[in-house]
This record gives sequence, structure tokens and C-alpha cells, in this order.
Amino acid sequence: MTENQPIRPFVVLDDVREANQLLYLNFNCDTIVTTRNADIASKLNREKCVIHIKELLTVEHCRNVMASTAKIPISTLPKAVDQFIEIVDHSALILTLFGILVQHDKDKWNISDNKWLNQYQSQYDTKTMLHKLIDMLLSNLNESDLNLILKLDIFEENTIIPINTLSMYWGVNQHYCISIMNSLVHRFLATENVVNTKNIGYSLNDYMADYIRSRHCVSDAKANHVTLLDLYKKSCQGDWVQLRNDDYIHDHLVDHVIGADDKKTMKELLTNFKWLQIRLKNKSSYALLHDFIKSRSILDFEEWNHLHDYWYLVRDSHSSINLCQDGSLIQLALSRPWWRDFYKEVESKAIEDCKETTFFKWNNCYNQRNEFQICIATLEPTSESITSSCFSSDGTMLACCDKIGNIIIYDTILWTPLYSFHSTKGKISNCSFSPDCQKIALSFHCGKTEVWNINNEKILIEHGYHTAKVNWSEFSPSGQEVVSCSDDRLIMIWNSNTGNNIVTCRGHKNMVIDCHYSKDGGRILSCSWDKTIQIWDTTFGTSLLVCAITEDWPIFCSFLDHDQHIMCGCEHRVYIWDSSTGDAIDKLTSTCRDRVSLYDVTANGKMAVRCLFGSNLVEVIDTSSGQTSIVTDDGHHDLITCAKISPNSKIIATTSKDTLLKLWLVQPFKENMEKADKKPMHLLDCSFIGNVPHIISGEYEQWEGQAIEVLFWDTFVFDCGKDVRFVKETCKEDWKCVKCCSLSHNGNLLAVGFAFGKVKMLHHDNLEVDWSINNLQLHVNNLTFNSTDEVLMIVNSINGDIVNKFISEDQICFYKFLESSNILLIGAARGEMQAYNIYENSKSIDSLSIPGKIIHHDLALDDAECAVILEDKDSKACIVWNCVSFKITHTVDSNTCISTCKFSTKCDKLAIGYDYGTFKIWETTSWTLLTSFDGHLGSIQTLYFSADDKIILTGGNQERNNAGDYISNHFSHKGLL
Repeated sequence: MTENQPIRPFVVLDDVREANQLLYLNFNCDTIVTTRNADIASKLNREKCVIHIKELLTVEHCRNVMASTAKIPISTLPKAVDQFIEIVDHSALILTLFGILVQHDKDKWNISDNKWLNQYQSQYDTKTMLHKLIDMLLSNLNESDLNLILKLDIFEENTIIPINTLSMYWGVNQHYCISIMNSLVHRFLATENVVNTKNIGYSLNDYMADYIRSRHCVSDAKANHVTLLDLYKKSCQGDWVQLRNDDYIHDHLVDHVIGADDKKTMKELLTNFKWLQIRLKNKSSYALLHDFIKSRSILDFEEWNHLHDYWYLVRDSHSSINLCQDGSLIQLALSRPWWRDFYKEVESKAIEDCKETTFFKWNNCYNQRNEFQICIATLEPTSESITSSCFSSDGTMLACCDKIGNIIIYDTILWTPLYSFHSTKGKISNCSFSPDCQKIALSFHCGKTEVWNINNEKILIEHGYHTAKVNWSEFSPSGQEVVSCSDDRLIMIWNSNTGNNIVTCRGHKNMVIDCHYSKDGGRILSCSWDKTIQIWDTTFGTSLLVCAITEDWPIFCSFLDHDQHIMCGCEHRVYIWDSSTGDAIDKLTSTCRDRVSLYDVTANGKMAVRCLFGSNLVEVIDTSSGQTSIVTDDGHHDLITCAKISPNSKIIATTSKDTLLKLWLVQPFKENMEKADKKPMHLLDCSFIGNVPHIISGEYEQWEGQAIEVLFWDTFVFDCGKDVRFVKETCKEDWKCVKCCSLSHNGNLLAVGFAFGKVKMLHHDNLEVDWSINNLQLHVNNLTFNSTDEVLMIVNSINGDIVNKFISEDQICFYKFLESSNILLIGAARGEMQAYNIYENSKSIDSLSIPGKIIHHDLALDDAECAVILEDKDSKACIVWNCVSFKITHTVDSNTCISTCKFSTKCDKLAIGYDYGTFKIWETTSWTLLTSFDGHLGSIQTLYFSADDKIILTGGNQERNNAGDYISNHFSHKGLL
């Protein structure tokens, strides 16, 4: 190439937002053009920047840009160009646009150097300069065309606008639209795109969109949005459901409704089931969720509350949406409690739209989605955004870090803080415990890594050999070394006691995102944005295996199956290879339409979690079958930053920018998939043995109104959050029609009652039958042990019989032994209570008539007071009466949604549960309200205090998980109990 010839074409990089991103791109040309250089240069601290903008774009590069775009020889550039380059801070975008401007007017170079240089130097700022250049680029367009271009202010930058949409909006034919948009393309202000095989589209470059918006006031933009909406509304005759998808409007209708400030249309759209179906069918559920989020910008509080149910409906059930080929809403109805009128409406609509199938068929299909993740605790360790978390290897501690360097370590038994300390290195990207759980390694965005002693909360060593952000650090199995990986493309192994480098692994051509040790400590697995997964030898730092990914971006890697396989989690797929040969494993991998931003996997590799990009939801994946379930509940209110699985695979910890740390209880996939026609689970009994809650559940056909084909097979033992065990205990025979069960006070015996008049007594440890009664009349409704576990009372549910003891005219709704063991209190459904001496010929001691039907009760352990819930027509109330005087002493609360009540062990508090998932705690001396908590999505049915009153166990049945969710809230560290 001679000096008088134009240089060859150059690479154009759009939206380069960080200087160090350019460091990892290899170019085979002389010139780099970006749209963000000036902005980067003004925002970065030059002294701390790894690579300077001016080092990327030299003066010679900048001269080449101007000459190339102006299509003139470099030698003809005036000397003042170098000064101009410095003024605009090497901004390739400004230089490019100026070159294009000169291309149309060669006389620009004939202006005296000082004149045109001073013109720009006197008023320089990036935005002003760009707008002046665009003004000059558009100056030779006629006024009518320019007015049409300025009407593009309602379209976002980089959004593809189909040519038929432009034609309708502008009111001109498509050929004329193409000529106008091509004039922008030739001026480097827009880009031509292919929409489909029959249609093309155009997108405005970001600086052009900014320029157009700067020329309009808010009222002008609003009027243009209204114009476009009116045109589309006319095309569908006022019915948005009939709106034809032109590859643009379905995705952007909500944006234009917001721009037009049309609250009425917004509410019509997002509460229209048919429109929701259209959005679900054409796009993922996340696109619909974003529509709801965006709508909040124009709706006031009351208007947003009107949409709130619809928002929850889509958010909490989006994992099951893909079950429906036709976008039906049936699966949405199944995700929420039936007692809400709103969800009954959804259910009816769904069934109407799916007449070819049955509700029960869809129910079974939905249950296989395994929506069983339950929030067991919500913590707020810091007021800042949480960036990372990790469990210790023994599962006894959980650490979390925030963006300003705070580290908080929790005890996983009661979820109370154990240690907290602060690092001065700033934002923490990752934390990990040592194998002996005595140290913790912290990785920082500044390129440093620190090792701290947990017990004395002091820093032990600092490693500072990386020159860019450290993405991950991890102790070796021996705890003597630490491996770290960084944006500087290096993997370093260093001594955890001295901080000295041992081995550096070189070979990745882009930033290294993740790295992990094998179990024997002899190998390291890493993944990089060069789209390779590599295994390294820890002694020499040499690469042993390279696996390439061609269609995705890796973000996580891990050894699986005792290091026999390696896994890589990418934005859209999970890849698995043989760790020895690099051969791809032919097994089901989980695909996802939406981008994934982070992963974690269990030690055995059987379960993984992933967070979907731009979402506050986390998916749990069964890696063998590809099943997924969504961690829902109320979830986080901002983006997820980290999700970790506990060593026992029973707890998922999620952190978020909302400053919250949430702990989720995970139901194993195999339990839910064991029977394809499995019936919903419901709580049979729940009680504390000491401080350990015992929860027993069984299967019911709830909608049939009775227990049919019920197999008693699950016992759930929840040991205060430390060791959550789902123990499957199947009896040797198929038991049909289980109606009730009761644990003895010492926890050794389990009594089970059946619908056909049979009672069996089992040893709780091994479920061996001790004895049975087979000749009772009709259904067994209730069983209870006396305080010494010597007497079992059996109640008939049909006519109120107490076997061999008492007969009541009405159905018995509760009965309770007093501590003396010879007094039995009986409450009848009609509102009458009686006390009997069971060893003195059924002698009635006292009685009390209560105004209402008794639906629940609880007797204080000191036998002094009894709380009952009454129902009278449309009202409910919780009253307390004295067991000695047989008089009502206090009405605690009147609420139509009261569902259950329970005295504390010390009898100084009373907890009341409600149908809407809340429970409240009252002090029993002055009857003042102490506190209130939310946790369940459905009705709370049981409440139990531990022996020391520091833990309360709540059980509730909700249709979404069908098993009753068991939530242990530990309040002692908050000073609430």
C-alpha cells in the first residue's frame, strides 16, 4: 500500500463499554473503531486502568480512521489533525463521523488549521461534538425526510424496526422508507438488518437515537407514541388480541403504551388472559414478566396492586408454562391456592381452553415439574448488595460478602451470625472456605486475593500477582495451596501460608471465569471466554485436556462423578465430557431459551442450580433427567448475584442485589417422580420431640372429600435447619385410607387410624407393628395419647363416639387430656365443651356453652387455659377460657381468615395462624401483639413451639407444592421470642 492509496477496511466494534474488554480481542488489521472510547476515557481512572485508551488507538490509528472514512490519502491530512485527535481523546466514533462528513465535502480540509481546530476545541464535550457532527451529516437531506427521521424518537436504539412497520408509521410506501433509511446507513447512523426471509428492518445506532431524542420534548414523543398506537389499534379494530404480529409490535407494544402514558390500555393488556397467552406462546415467560415490571413506571400504587395477582401468577409458575404447546393458562391455575377467587377464575378459563384434556391429567403433568422449593429463612446480613456466598465443607457455616468488602459468616443451625469482618480491598467477587473450615479466601475486583483466619477475624496473607479482576479462588484439598483465575487470562497456584506463587498456568486466550481442583488435588479444571474448557496439571502447570465450545459462552465448570466427568455450564446449555478422553457424554443436558448468568452443582453432580439472566429466579436441575424446578416463594426483589447448594444438597442459599440472603429447602426430584399419578400430600401430624420437629404427611384425594387409595409412606424430620432429612419409610403392606396419625410424647410410638375402622400402633424407629385393633365401627377420625403415653383415645368421626368411653350427641371436634391423666376435655362442633373423669364411670365434671362452631383448639401445657377458634356464620374468633372456672377470659382476635392457634411451651405466648399465610404471636398476660410473620403462600394449618420456645414450626397446605410447606423461622437471634 502506498501513501497515496486509501487504507484497507477496518474493524468496527460497537458498544465496547470497558477498556479491558479490548485487551482480549486479537485483530488482524491496523485500526480499531469503537463507539464508546471517549466515554470510557472520561469515566476510568487512568492511573489504575490496566490498559489505556490511547495505547489502544494510537495517533497513527486515528489518522488512518479519518483518512479511510474521508477516502483521501493520509498525506493530505493537515497537521492540526493530531491536535484534534487529542482534543476528542482518541474517540474513534467522532473521528469516523468527521471523516464521513469530509467525504461529502473535501473543502473542509481547506479551512485554516487554527480556525476549524478552535471551533471544536472551544465547545468540546463528547455529546455536543457528536450532535454537531450529526447535524452536518444530515444537513443535505430535504426537510420532509428529516422530519420523518426525527419521528423515530419512539424507537429504542439497536431495536430492529421492520420496513412494513416504518411504512405504516410514516404513511409512505416501503421503497421510499428504504431510501431514507439507507441514507442513514451510508452515514454510519443506522444499520440494516434481516427480519425474516420476506422482510428487512433497520436499527438506529445508539448515538443517532440519542441525537433524535435530544431534538424532541416529552410532549412530542408522547404524541408520536399515541400516533403509532392508534394506527395499530385501527388495524386490529380495537381488539389487541387480534393484533397481527409484524415481528415488532408484540414485543414492544407495552413500551409504546408506556410512552403514550396510556394507563387504561396497560391495565387492559396485562389483565387479559388471551393477551397473556399470546405473549407466552410467542416469547418466554421472562419477556412477559418484564412487561409487568415496566408497567410500574406509569401506574400508581393502587393501579399496580390491581395487576399484582397477574404478576405473581406468571412469576411463580413460569417453569411449568413450557408444558403447554398452545400457551394455555391451565398450568398457571395449578400453581396457586384455590381459595383465592382470582385463581379460580384462571382455573376456569384454563379448563375452558383445554377441553380436549382433563384437569387431573394436567395436574399430574404439573406435579412432575417438582415445584417443591421452600424458603426456610430470610436474612439481611448487610445494607449493601451481596456479591457472593459459600458453604463450609462440613455444612456448619455459610459466608456471604458484599460490594464494599464486608464478610458475614452464619451458623447454619439457628442462622445466627458467628463472625464478621471488613476488607479494605473493595468489591468481593468470590469467597471460599478452607477444608478445615478455619480460613476463608476472598477474591477482589482489584486483582487481589486475601486469606483470613475465621476465628480471630484477622488477615493472614495477601496475594497480588494478578493484574485484573480475580473471578474465582479456591483452596486445594490439602488446604496448603490456593488456585485463582482472573481476567488477565492466567491461572495461578500459590501457597496459602506465604502467598508465594508456585505454578502459573498459561494458555487461555481470554478471561478465565472459573476454576476448580479435582478431589485428589492433582488437576485443575478451568473455563474461559475463549470458549474452551481445560484441565491442567498442578505440578507443572501444563494443559492436559482441551474441550472446545462452539455455540455458547461458558460461565461455570466442575468435576463430576469422582472426577470421571467434567461439566461446563453455559448461557444456554450444560455440556458434559469424559475427563480422560474429552469425549462428549451422550446424556440429557438441560437447555434453556433464556440466558443463564450463574451455576452451582452438588458434590455428586446429580443436581445443579442456575440463575436466569436478568431474573430474580433460580432453577434447580436434575442433571440425569434434565428436569427443572423453580425456586419461587416471594423470592428476591432484585437480580440474583449468587446461588450455592449446601454439602448435603438440601439447602440452596441465594443472594441478591436486594441485600437479602435467602435459604431454600430442596425437595429431591426422585420423591416427586416416583409415582406418575401421585396424589397431593397433606399434613397428618406435626409436633416437637424436645427441640426437634417431627412432621408426618400422607396422600389424599382432596377433591373427593375423603381418603381414597392412600399410601402412608413419608416421614419428614426437620432438625432445626442443620440437618434436613427426608426419610422415606414405607410399611411392609399397602395401607389404604389413612385418616389420621399421632406421635406419642416420647416419640417412640406412632398410632395410625384408618377409614375402615382399624387402628395400628407402630414403633416409630422401624415402623414395625406392635398391635392393632380391627373391629371398630366406621371411620377413625382422631387419635391422641395421654401425657404418660399409657392411654390412647380413639374418636369415631361419624357419630362422635369415643371408643368404650363416651358418647356425644354431636360430632366431636376436639378432646384433650389434662396433665393429671384422668380428666378429658371434649368440645363438640355445636359449641359445647365438657370435662369428664375417665376413671369414674364417665362422670361429667363441668360444661360450657360457646356461641359458635368450634373448628380448632389448643390447651396450654399447664392446663390452666384453653384457646378455641369459633366460627359463627361469616365470622371467626379466637377465644381463651379458663379450664378451672370454665369461663371465657379473653377474645384474642376476630378475623374471618383465622385457621389455627397454639400456646408456647412456657404458656406465656399464643400464636395464631391465618388462611393467607401469616401468623401472629400474642403475650398471654396483657394480651398484647408481639410480632407478625409471613412465610406461606397458602393457609397455615399447624403451629408448634420447641421445648425452649426459641423455634416455631409452621405447617400449611398450598396447592402449588401439594405437600404442605414446612417453614422453620428461627427468631431467637432477632430477640422476638
